[in-house]
Amino acid sequence: MPRKTQVVALVTRSGKARAFPVKNTGKAQLHRSIEENVRKDSSVYTDRWQAYTGIGKAFAGGHHTVNHSMSQYVRPGNIHTNTVESYFSLLKRGITGTFHHISNQHLDGYCNEFSFRWNMKKSTDQERALALLAATQGKRLVYKQMMA
Repeated sequence: MPRKTQVVALVTRSGKARAFPVKNTGKAQLHRSIEENVRKDSSVYTDRWQAYTGIGKAFAGGHHTVNHSMSQYVRPGNIHTNTVESYFSLLKRGITGTFHHISNQHLDGYCNEFSFRWNMKKSTDQERALALLAATQGKRLVYKQMMA
Protein backbone atom coordinates (compact mmCIF):
# COMPACT_ATOMS: atom_id res chain seq x y z
CA MET A 1 0.00 0.00 0.00
CA PRO A 2 1.46 3.40 -0.93
CA ARG A 3 2.47 5.76 1.86
CA LYS A 4 -0.02 8.53 2.48
CA THR A 5 1.11 12.12 2.07
CA GLN A 6 0.86 14.08 5.30
CA VAL A 7 -1.32 17.18 5.48
CA VAL A 8 -1.13 19.90 8.13
CA ALA A 9 -4.45 21.58 8.93
CA LEU A 10 -4.74 24.69 11.05
CA VAL A 11 -8.17 25.79 12.21
CA THR A 12 -8.93 28.88 14.26
CA ARG A 13 -11.51 28.85 17.02
CA SER A 14 -13.49 31.36 14.95
CA GLY A 15 -13.70 28.69 12.26
CA LYS A 16 -11.22 29.58 9.51
CA ALA A 17 -9.11 26.74 8.13
CA ARG A 18 -5.93 26.36 6.13
CA ALA A 19 -4.45 23.04 5.07
CA PHE A 20 -1.47 22.02 2.99
CA PRO A 21 0.66 18.96 2.31
CA VAL A 22 4.03 18.61 4.06
CA LYS A 23 7.00 16.34 3.39
CA ASN A 24 6.85 14.87 6.89
CA THR A 25 5.36 15.35 10.34
CA GLY A 26 8.66 15.66 12.15
CA LYS A 27 9.30 18.35 14.75
CA ALA A 28 11.16 20.79 12.47
CA GLN A 29 8.51 20.61 9.73
CA LEU A 30 5.54 20.95 12.08
CA HIS A 31 7.07 23.82 14.05
CA ARG A 32 7.93 25.67 10.83
CA SER A 33 4.44 25.13 9.40
CA ILE A 34 2.73 26.35 12.56
CA GLU A 35 5.06 29.29 13.17
CA GLU A 36 4.68 30.53 9.58
CA ASN A 37 0.88 30.34 9.59
CA VAL A 38 -0.29 31.15 13.13
CA ARG A 39 -0.27 34.59 14.75
CA LYS A 40 2.23 34.95 17.59
CA ASP A 41 -0.48 36.13 20.04
CA SER A 42 -2.34 32.82 19.65
CA SER A 43 -2.70 29.73 21.80
CA VAL A 44 -1.90 26.43 20.10
CA TYR A 45 -4.01 23.34 20.80
CA THR A 46 -2.79 19.90 19.69
CA ASP A 47 -2.82 16.28 20.65
CA ARG A 48 0.24 14.91 22.43
CA TRP A 49 2.21 13.94 19.32
CA GLN A 50 5.85 14.29 20.38
CA ALA A 51 6.78 16.53 17.44
CA TYR A 52 4.67 19.36 18.92
CA THR A 53 6.86 19.52 22.05
CA GLY A 54 8.18 23.03 22.61
CA ILE A 55 5.92 24.80 20.10
CA GLY A 56 4.33 26.90 22.85
CA LYS A 57 7.52 28.95 23.30
CA ALA A 58 6.75 30.76 20.03
CA PHE A 59 3.21 31.81 21.03
CA ALA A 60 1.90 34.19 23.68
CA GLY A 61 -0.95 31.83 24.61
CA GLY A 62 1.34 28.83 24.92
CA HIS A 63 0.73 25.24 23.91
CA HIS A 64 -2.11 23.16 25.33
CA THR A 65 -2.69 19.47 24.67
CA VAL A 66 -5.24 16.72 24.99
CA ASN A 67 -4.20 13.13 25.55
CA HIS A 68 -6.29 10.96 23.23
CA SER A 69 -4.49 7.77 24.30
CA MET A 70 -5.92 8.34 27.79
CA SER A 71 -9.43 8.98 26.34
CA GLN A 72 -9.05 12.71 26.97
CA TYR A 73 -10.79 14.76 24.28
CA VAL A 74 -11.64 18.03 26.03
CA ARG A 75 -9.88 19.66 28.95
CA PRO A 76 -11.13 22.49 31.16
CA GLY A 77 -10.72 25.84 29.46
CA ASN A 78 -12.21 24.54 26.20
CA ILE A 79 -8.95 22.84 25.24
CA HIS A 80 -9.63 20.35 22.42
CA THR A 81 -8.71 19.40 18.87
CA ASN A 82 -12.27 18.57 17.81
CA THR A 83 -12.44 21.41 15.28
CA VAL A 84 -9.41 20.33 13.29
CA GLU A 85 -10.50 16.70 13.50
CA SER A 86 -13.84 17.73 12.01
CA TYR A 87 -11.98 19.46 9.17
CA PHE A 88 -9.97 16.29 8.46
CA SER A 89 -13.18 14.28 8.50
CA LEU A 90 -14.64 16.54 5.79
CA LEU A 91 -11.45 16.30 3.71
CA LYS A 92 -11.26 12.49 3.99
CA ARG A 93 -14.96 12.05 3.15
CA GLY A 94 -14.47 14.21 0.08
CA ILE A 95 -11.54 12.13 -1.07
CA THR A 96 -13.08 8.70 -0.50
CA GLY A 97 -16.66 9.61 -1.38
CA THR A 98 -16.27 11.96 -4.33
CA PHE A 99 -12.77 12.05 -5.75
CA HIS A 100 -11.66 8.47 -4.79
CA HIS A 101 -8.00 9.20 -5.53
CA ILE A 102 -5.93 12.37 -5.34
CA SER A 103 -2.42 12.55 -6.75
CA ASN A 104 0.29 14.24 -4.71
CA GLN A 105 0.74 16.67 -7.60
CA HIS A 106 -2.74 18.14 -7.04
CA LEU A 107 -3.17 17.57 -3.30
CA ASP A 108 -2.48 21.23 -2.47
CA GLY A 109 -5.34 22.28 -4.76
CA TYR A 110 -7.73 19.87 -3.08
CA CYS A 111 -6.65 21.14 0.34
CA ASN A 112 -7.38 24.68 -0.86
CA GLU A 113 -10.79 23.63 -2.16
CA PHE A 114 -11.78 21.98 1.10
CA SER A 115 -10.49 24.94 3.10
CA PHE A 116 -12.69 27.19 0.95
CA ARG A 117 -15.67 24.92 1.57
CA TRP A 118 -14.95 24.88 5.31
CA ASN A 119 -14.45 28.65 5.52
CA MET A 120 -17.65 29.35 3.58
CA LYS A 121 -19.89 26.72 5.22
CA LYS A 122 -22.07 29.32 6.96
CA SER A 123 -22.33 31.54 3.88
CA THR A 124 -25.21 31.71 1.45
CA ASP A 125 -24.89 30.31 -2.06
CA GLN A 126 -24.62 33.87 -3.38
CA GLU A 127 -21.83 34.75 -0.93
CA ARG A 128 -19.93 31.59 -1.90
CA ALA A 129 -20.31 32.30 -5.61
CA LEU A 130 -19.12 35.90 -5.20
CA ALA A 131 -16.13 34.81 -3.10
CA LEU A 132 -15.22 32.22 -5.71
CA LEU A 133 -15.44 34.75 -8.54
CA ALA A 134 -13.42 37.31 -6.57
CA ALA A 135 -10.67 34.74 -6.04
CA THR A 136 -10.34 34.19 -9.80
CA GLN A 137 -9.90 37.84 -10.70
CA GLY A 138 -6.66 38.40 -12.59
CA LYS A 139 -5.90 34.67 -12.81
CA ARG A 140 -5.92 32.43 -15.82
CA LEU A 141 -5.62 28.66 -15.75
CA VAL A 142 -4.81 26.91 -18.98
CA TYR A 143 -4.70 23.17 -19.52
CA LYS A 144 -0.96 23.13 -20.25
CA GLN A 145 -0.15 24.76 -16.87
CA MET A 146 -2.50 22.44 -15.05
CA MET A 147 -0.81 19.36 -16.51
CA ALA A 148 2.76 20.61 -15.92
